Amino acid sequence: MRFSIDELLDDADSVGIEHSYIGDAADGIQLKLPKFNFVKKDKIDELHESVQAQLAQLNISDKLPKKLSMRFPVSTLHNAPSLSRKASSDTTVPYIIEGDKINVPDGLEIIQFLKNKMARLEEDNNAQVDKVMAQKKQLIEERKRREMELKKKEAEKLKQEEEEKRQLQKQKEAELAAKAAEQRATEMEQRRRAEEERQLHERQKQEQQELAKQEAKKGKYVTSFAAVEAAFLENKKRIESIKHDIVGAVSKDGNLKKLLGAQKRKINPKFGQLTNSTKQLHLILGEMFKLIDEVKQNELAYQWILNFISKAIVSQAETEVRVKPESAVPLATLTLHLLMRYVELKEFFLARLIKKCPFIIGFSCNIDTEEGRIRMGWKRSGDNKWEDDTSYEERIGGIMTIFAVITRLPLPAEFINLRQHPLSLSYSWQILARVANKQPESLTNTHFILLGCWWDAAAAQFLQYYGSQGGKLLKLIASDLTAKVAAKRFVGAARLRILLEEWETKGTIKTFSAMVA
Repeated sequence: MRFSIDELLDDADSVGIEHSYIGDAADGIQLKLPKFNFVKKDKIDELHESVQAQLAQLNISDKLPKKLSMRFPVSTLHNAPSLSRKASSDTTVPYIIEGDKINVPDGLEIIQFLKNKMARLEEDNNAQVDKVMAQKKQLIEERKRREMELKKKEAEKLKQEEEEKRQLQKQKEAELAAKAAEQRATEMEQRRRAEEERQLHERQKQEQQELAKQEAKKGKYVTSFAAVEAAFLENKKRIESIKHDIVGAVSKDGNLKKLLGAQKRKINPKFGQLTNSTKQLHLILGEMFKLIDEVKQNELAYQWILNFISKAIVSQAETEVRVKPESAVPLATLTLHLLMRYVELKEFFLARLIKKCPFIIGFSCNIDTEEGRIRMGWKRSGDNKWEDDTSYEERIGGIMTIFAVITRLPLPAEFINLRQHPLSLSYSWQILARVANKQPESLTNTHFILLGCWWDAAAAQFLQYYGSQGGKLLKLIASDLTAKVAAKRFVGAARLRILLEEWETKGTIKTFSAMVA
């Protein structure tokens, strides 16, 4: 069988022909082939012009979804050929092909269908809108509910904060009221104590004045010098006890000795740092309090430190105060603060004072013997000779000066309502009275030297405190007593008479300057 490409192409390009034939029927064999790219036209009638006009007016294509599928009821057979759907080139109206039969709905049906479809779309749209509105309403209600809850929580929080503030304010007011009540109670207690202290001082002052009157009446034989000597001997035993039970015990404990040696090296320089400044004084006191408190829990160490401090104060009086008597004021002030804070210090301090200067309790004895000089606190020099009179009198004069200043110093403010003065002016009265009651023949220049040191340190305050009775005692020692030893021409007695004359002339007694801030 022969055929050419030209024949195939010619046949393929034939218009309107569904099939092409290859070969000649005369040859006996001819192939019938489907034409390439042939589209079979449907056999349908054209729509009526009125229907087409109505469809055009409806403009359905703009209203329908792009992928809208329309189904129409059709009757089919089990052996019916497959259905195909195709849109007209003139309209978007669908049609259905069933076999060779084409079913096309009329215009009214399409319009009704479209109306129904539009109704369903509108219904669906309304339903969707309702759903969206319902959701929106629900969201709005939820937001309002949350806002209400938030406002409620904020209101509750604000209320709670206000309540807490109110309670806090109420608590503060209660605390302030309690504090004010406590302050008032404290002030009342302080006033009560101050009044008691004032009354006590007044009674003591009256008692001292009465004692002065009685002693002035009784004369020189009122003092029991046997009791004074007994007190001196008792103090001597106390010194021996300190040396054996405290100093000796510490020397046997290597660790404790090392510890106290370190504390001693820290405390000792403080005495040399004293000035006339109260600020400097309180700095030194703070440091000393700390060093003393560090060993206070150990009773033996505590007693050793107090004994050392007592010796250091007396030594400072022997060296510094003898040269500059005014330096007794800061040293005495420091000592008084220590005596008030550590009540046990008084016993050690008095023991050291009496050992070095027995005159402060009115004790004196003959110094013609070695035992007499030892009792009265004389020292030997490097060549084992006794110190000269001037050195001795200057040294114990420094001790008398600091003791006199301590007796006339007022109590530190923090102790006024808590404790009595450990060494009050009554000790000064005792010194003067006991010297005045001595037999004139037992008086020495040293007695008057020490009376002059006492006068410089405390006479002005003594006169202010004891008044006229104190004035009588001052005149007794400076006038009457010096007159009794005039023949001995004591230098100390002459100076004491000069001090008396200055007082009588000027009407005032000079005293040491007070400390400054």
